[in-house]
Amino acid sequence: MVKHFVFKEKVKQEMWVHQMELFERRGMDVYMRMPINFAQAALGSELSIPTLDGNVKFTIGEGTQTGTTFRLQGKGIPSLRNKKQRGDQYVEVYVEVPKNLTAKQKDLLREFADGTVE
Repeated sequence: MVKHFVFKEKVKQEMWVHQMELFERRGMDVYMRMPINFAQAALGSELSIPTLDGNVKFTIGEGTQTGTTFRLQGKGIPSLRNKKQRGDQYVEVYVEVPKNLTAKQKDLLREFADGTVE
């Protein structure tokens, strides 16, 4: 007598986030911090932001402050239950201060701080 056993296998889908150091997952949303320089923050700029699907272009406005968070709708983790649903990506920008300025750059920044730049 031969007995046949049928085992139900549970299929687990796991999504590995590429470059894990860039992203933090919270549910279906992903978060990241992105450095910008002083000129980009003050004047506004078009940034190339890494996402799970590759880079996207995003424009930040003039006067963007450190800690400002932007939302990229639909760029987060896809839902396993509903293929049409997807989380968002949140990008927090911070101004990266240069460490090795030339003498001319230092003079220009001092003039800017004094309000004497013409």
